[in-house]
Amino acid sequence: MNAAVAIEWGRPGRLSRWDALAATGLFAWLVAAAFPALPLLQRIWPACRFLAWTGLPCGTCGFTRAFVAGARFDVAGAFGASPLGALIFFTWIAASVWIVAARVAPGVRLPRVRFHPLLERFGPLALFLGNWAWMIARAKGGG
Repeated sequence: MNAAVAIEWGRPGRLSRWDALAATGLFAWLVAAAFPALPLLQRIWPACRFLAWTGLPCGTCGFTRAFVAGARFDVAGAFGASPLGALIFFTWIAASVWIVAARVAPGVRLPRVRFHPLLERFGPLALFLGNWAWMIARAKGGG
């Protein structure tokens, strides 16, 4: 069994990588859900320097809006803000819920997912560049 895919919950009292993924995913959802109600957080949240300098959106522009819309279960709004941001958010939340379910219910198993090595290496880059191209095309089109 591949150690990178195997599910190991670790020793009692110690968090595994799966536990950390679930915890950060649920924390991201809580922060995104609370973001509109926290004006202090909105004031200290950094603005996109790339957008300010070039007038074009960066590759991650819209991620915050996508996370906030996703936390409100506004799927269309999340994908409208940033398709990649929405994909990451919803995947992260689904994985977090699944991990918690596998931790609590012993009958629930995490799937073993294997990708081709080239897809593992270049898939994230292709998604990022595709999202960036979409953001630029949307900005140039006035949308």
